[in-house]
Amino acid sequence: MWEDAKTAFFIIVCAACGGMLGRVKDMLRNNNKRFIRFLSKEYMKANKLRNVIAIAAIILTTAMFASVVTVYQGVAISIHEQMLYQSGSRFMVAIQNIQKEKSRYIKNNPLFSEVYEKIYLGEAGSGNTTLPVLFYYAEQGYLDGIYIDYLDGGYPLGENEVLVPETYLEQSNISASVGDAILLDYSVNGEIRKKDMKISGIYKGHPSEAALNIYISKDIYHGEMKGVQPAKDHEMKAGSVSLYGNFLDSGDLEGKQEQVLSCAGFDAGASYGEAGYIDSTINIAYQMNTKPSKQEVRMFAVIAAMILFAGFLIIFNVFKISVMKDVQIYGQLKTIGASPKQLRRLVGYQALRMAFIGIPAGTLLGWCLGNIFLPLLMSVTTFRDSLLILPDFRIILATALFSFVTVWVSCKIPAIIVSGLSPMQSLKYQGREKSSKKKSRRGKESKARVLCMAVTNLAENKGRTFLVTISIGLSIVLFNSVLNFTSSFNKETYMQGQSGAEFNVFNPTFAAGARLFFDDTDALPEGFSKDITCIAGVKNGGFVYFHGRPADVLESKELRKDYCGVVTAKILELNGRPYRNDPVQETGQALYGFDENVLGRVTVIEGTMDYEKLRTGKFVIEAIISDDNGADFTKSMLSAHAGDKISAEIEGKPLDYEVLACVAVNSKLIAPAQPGEASFMVLPSEEFLRLFPGRQPVRFICDSQEGKYNQVQSYLDRQILQGIKISYESSRSIGAEFEVFKDVYKMAGNMFAVIFGVLGLLNLLNTIIAGVISRQREFAVMRGIGMTKKQLRKLVVYEGTGFTILSAIAGIFVSMAISFTVIRDLADGFWFCTYRFTVLPAVCISVPYILFAALISVFVNRVWNQGTIVEKLRRAR
Repeated sequence: MWEDAKTAFFIIVCAACGGMLGRVKDMLRNNNKRFIRFLSKEYMKANKLRNVIAIAAIILTTAMFASVVTVYQGVAISIHEQMLYQSGSRFMVAIQNIQKEKSRYIKNNPLFSEVYEKIYLGEAGSGNTTLPVLFYYAEQGYLDGIYIDYLDGGYPLGENEVLVPETYLEQSNISASVGDAILLDYSVNGEIRKKDMKISGIYKGHPSEAALNIYISKDIYHGEMKGVQPAKDHEMKAGSVSLYGNFLDSGDLEGKQEQVLSCAGFDAGASYGEAGYIDSTINIAYQMNTKPSKQEVRMFAVIAAMILFAGFLIIFNVFKISVMKDVQIYGQLKTIGASPKQLRRLVGYQALRMAFIGIPAGTLLGWCLGNIFLPLLMSVTTFRDSLLILPDFRIILATALFSFVTVWVSCKIPAIIVSGLSPMQSLKYQGREKSSKKKSRRGKESKARVLCMAVTNLAENKGRTFLVTISIGLSIVLFNSVLNFTSSFNKETYMQGQSGAEFNVFNPTFAAGARLFFDDTDALPEGFSKDITCIAGVKNGGFVYFHGRPADVLESKELRKDYCGVVTAKILELNGRPYRNDPVQETGQALYGFDENVLGRVTVIEGTMDYEKLRTGKFVIEAIISDDNGADFTKSMLSAHAGDKISAEIEGKPLDYEVLACVAVNSKLIAPAQPGEASFMVLPSEEFLRLFPGRQPVRFICDSQEGKYNQVQSYLDRQILQGIKISYESSRSIGAEFEVFKDVYKMAGNMFAVIFGVLGLLNLLNTIIAGVISRQREFAVMRGIGMTKKQLRKLVVYEGTGFTILSAIAGIFVSMAISFTVIRDLADGFWFCTYRFTVLPAVCISVPYILFAALISVFVNRVWNQGTIVEKLRRAR
């Protein structure tokens, strides 16, 4: 009876247990997502250090990618915005001098997102101003679009209010402020008028402005236009309307411009003087490509790939070690019915939780780093200034997607591995990929025995060793490559290529760079030109002359496609045959005059440089612009060659010369922008001044006598302080720019090297901790057979430093290979670089990595390898 009762009780207990296991199995088999999420949450609570390392890796990976994308976007935006500023307008299209009726018609065109009027009234009488003073009524949106910088007050809204430029008040010796009355005299279609007006605001003019504009209120305009016949198309008279607008998008601007003009009865393809012609231009900032070059795109792509690789290495290793450390637990779950899919989800939910923390934090950090680094990068470009790049939803989405894919792929691989193991394989897993087949040597005890054990352990888990080695070695290679590249920068070559001389003096407006046309106001002051040649310490000094816009040429005629020899030398014949460089238009060539010392700084391509022959007035120099190094140039840009006979004219003056030589001229010796063909003509100063008597030079180029550099520089600085309208570039200022330029490259590369290094050390920390925890039973057995605590500490330290020593060796050899290939090719592509081989940075950076590895190993050993042998066995169990 008792036996039957025991049997029945046993059956009931088994049934109950079986039922419980069955419910657990059913719950697992039924893919109970809620239970899987609960388990993943509990696993995360039990692996807090793993979570910290993984989240830090996700944050750093995301931050690096976000910062690169922010800089990539910021460079394009900053350059485009500054090109708009240099052009003086943010509007895509400008339509000049049309009738009021047609203006209304064009403004209503649905292709425009915004369009504003500027209406001409008249011109002020001659005074002390260096630029003409023009009166306009303009809509407020136009003033906002031409970068009006209000120093005080604002837009003229009230009766008799005007907005005046600060330069006009200064040059007219008028002491007035906002709210004061000012008497202005001006002409409206030749009729002289005077009127008391109230200053509504004072603004600072644009550096490249060609006139001082006084903006009047709407009331003043309508009052002054009573009885005045409105202007017709093309007329620069009272009532002439100019329109400035932006289209709905920046695609196919020429097509949109043509459509707008055609609807108003104009012909966009007509030239000046032809029927249907109207002066309409597209902003040069929208015509030029401000996007990064193909080389820059490739560079950003390589950086993104390196970030992806580095982030994948550490995140993958973190999850792999974590999963393999808990593989016995996963085996137990498999014995009660967990499916491979559920195990993969168990790991995936943990990755998702960490991604939801790390990706937003990394995106924000990367955006901040990008905006910090962008000004430094822009400081070494010709555009200098940078903008604060606001977060872009598309960029945020791309960054989040990039990081999420990295995390997801990194966790999926170890999850697939563990889900494929059988329950028995999982339960027997001891944290090693495979046992070593090498037999240990027998013999006497040796101090090297612990070291041999460490080497054997590293060799047994080749996959883990490889991942850690690569993650740290990547930082070493990047650090060495950056310093190897920047050490190839040649300061002297850069200074010579960028300045052309120790001192390059010019009028600030001449070097503005946004205009194609110049007049006498862009030349060096007459008194300064006479004095500078007599200054002690100056040597090899020479002037540069440039034929710019004659004072009586109207702005509307300047902008037409065919300059007709007004501001260029129009070539009529070459070697007795009619000259036609372009089948559509004949633009002519810009004309310069060089002193002998300036001609001594050019590179002769063809012919010989004989200044005595040039002085005869029978010869001319054909020139093209050289690259920054002064040696690279495109010979095909030449329109004539040495020995050719040229017949040309400018302003009706005949120019019959023989080409003495063809030369390449440093861009710093000529105008920042010039009309006409790619090639240009250079005359000796004597011949240039014979053609254009009284013309003032636009540049003065000189060096300094030995020990007199500071003396010449002090003289120029005093002239600027005294209000003389000059500016200058010096070799020392170029040298300072070079150091900044070099530092930016260093900082950018080293910043990524440091981040990669941190990722590598995090990987190392996680590997050492996981190895120590998973090998508690092994360490307890070692202690039980006689290994001391000191020997165990040595074993952990040897293994930890072994990773970094292998990384250092691999990093040094890879750095050598990259130096001889990639860095050499990169240096050859920069004119100011002279390749130099070095692996010293790789050797130097390896030392702190090894020290960090030793410290990490000592710390981990102190935390996890304490206690008695029994306690270790209990923890291992």
